Amino acid sequence: MNFIDLGLSEPILDGLRDVGFNAPTKIQYESILPVLSGRDIIASSETGTGKTGAFVVPILELLSKVPQVGVRCLILTPTRELANQIDEQVTVIGYYSGITSATVFGGTDGTEFGVQDRALRTDGANIIIATPGRLLDHIKMGHVDFSKVEYLVLDEADRMLDMGFMPDVKKIVSELPEKKQNILFSATIPDTLDHFFKAITNDAVRVDCSVARTASGVRQIVYKISEEIRDEVIVTAVGAEDVTSAIVFTRTKRDADLVYKRLSKAGISVGVIHGDREQAEREMTLAGFKSGKIKAIVATDVLARGIDVDDVSHVFNYQIPNEPEDYIHRIGRTGRADAKGTAVTLVAPKDLRAFDRIKKHVKTEIEELLPEGYSEESLNELFNSVKGHSGRKNDHRSGGQQRKAHGTHHKAETTTDLEMAKALLAQPVSTASEHDPKQFIRSSKTTRKEVHHDPKATQDEENLNHEESILTNTTEVVEKVKSSKPKKRAKKIAERTSDSEESTDSVVSKSESKQGKKAKLLVKRADLVRKQEDEKAKPESFVKKVLSFFGIGKSKK
Repeated sequence: MNFIDLGLSEPILDGLRDVGFNAPTKIQYESILPVLSGRDIIASSETGTGKTGAFVVPILELLSKVPQVGVRCLILTPTRELANQIDEQVTVIGYYSGITSATVFGGTDGTEFGVQDRALRTDGANIIIATPGRLLDHIKMGHVDFSKVEYLVLDEADRMLDMGFMPDVKKIVSELPEKKQNILFSATIPDTLDHFFKAITNDAVRVDCSVARTASGVRQIVYKISEEIRDEVIVTAVGAEDVTSAIVFTRTKRDADLVYKRLSKAGISVGVIHGDREQAEREMTLAGFKSGKIKAIVATDVLARGIDVDDVSHVFNYQIPNEPEDYIHRIGRTGRADAKGTAVTLVAPKDLRAFDRIKKHVKTEIEELLPEGYSEESLNELFNSVKGHSGRKNDHRSGGQQRKAHGTHHKAETTTDLEMAKALLAQPVSTASEHDPKQFIRSSKTTRKEVHHDPKATQDEENLNHEESILTNTTEVVEKVKSSKPKKRAKKIAERTSDSEESTDSVVSKSESKQGKKAKLLVKRADLVRKQEDEKAKPESFVKKVLSFFGIGKSKK
């Protein structure tokens, strides 16, 4: 069947010939006739099947039969790019019909805002293609005349739902005349959206051309990689000679900018499109891509349905999408209108679960191939080296085991430290302080004494190093429970010891200094153990513990 068989007028047929449209696609054939008969429709179709033409063609035909001034059709879309692409089809197909159109979206200057304002007035454009947010701004200013609206089109309604536009959409719909024809298109129709569709339509015709699969002309390939080589693989893949035009999808705007820089640095003509880019820059990038001056575009998921360009040879998923539906819409940018295309997805070990969901959802073959420059052995080694840590449950269990092992090890070390401290109490502390008793007291006012190395102390140093390494393990326990004034306590102990010891020379060897440090540790450990034994012997009452916790009743020394 050709378009001429649908009973379209000559001006519309001339416009279709200009763009090379001869026969309607399935979604166009099943949608055009109900719309021409005045029925509301709720249609769902996979991407890349000519969905835009399914509502543009019949609306142009209906409007051209009875020409009038003013806004007669409102088309709401989720993105600026999609609004521009719909406007392009309206302009080309309706070129001979005399129908006027205008776009209304954000990201423009004050001059463009004024143009949008005039298009929305009583004598404005016949068809308004708008994004919900900016249109609502105009409505709040009170300059919009929707009294003549006869047709409402919601395009990509599920994407508007995902982007949080539905409250704005409902407010806009409430401003329209109750008597109008509703033409609703959505790739998927969840329950929330279905309830809304039923509320605003009257005896709607259901057109279901959506299948949980991709377009038949798309060859799907997956490269199983490690995270370390992701950037290298994407640069090599996009730069291949057989890639004539490509779209690279990322999850975030930041990743889109990073991939853009890497591809540009590799000498590839590339552009980037996402929400943080200026509208003029986005339009220039898209125009360069359509003309062939730009080989690749890096974009985010938000724009996966807003880039409508013919002859895209490849789509690359730099990162796997979160939802299977997003995967379908991403790779639907290639293989459009029965053409051939290739979709390549990079899958790291952490992406395996999401990739399994996609395979179950699309129900089509996905080839697993090797990236250029890598052997099967090298990839398997890289992939399997981190595969065991990709699952959330495995990571959680591994972390739990590590925490349990660490806790057991710490408990054993603490017990050993206390036993060691008790054993050290039996050793005479005074013999370790044969020299200056104040050498253990460290303060900002203490000057460092000059140390002369004694060749005979070499063996003693080695022995002390070994002992000190053992004692170091107990330092943390001591520091946690030491008294609030450790220096005063050490000073008193040193002064008591000095009464029974002879004074020594001011110059000491390094070996003797280490012995002093050991004595200091012994004293601290002795105090620790005595304190713990006293606490066990005289347990505090509950009231006393509470008062102590809040610092009440503590004696000031």
